[in-house]
Amino acid sequence: MNIESVFENNKNWIAEKLNTSPTYFDTLGEGQTPEILYIGCSDSRVTAEELTDSILV
Repeated sequence: MNIESVFENNKNWIAEKLNTSPTYFDTLGEGQTPEILYIGCSDSRVTAEELTDSILV
């Protein structure tokens, strides 16, 4: 996979969303007030909750 094409595809996706709705990202963020930003891996063998010892019961 070529990283340049990944970023180019992302730019195209952003442009498409903004072309459809200029306030798309503003609207998407309304009501969002996260306390932290956690960037993890999509590997399902170990969940984010397990890695951070924050499993909700």
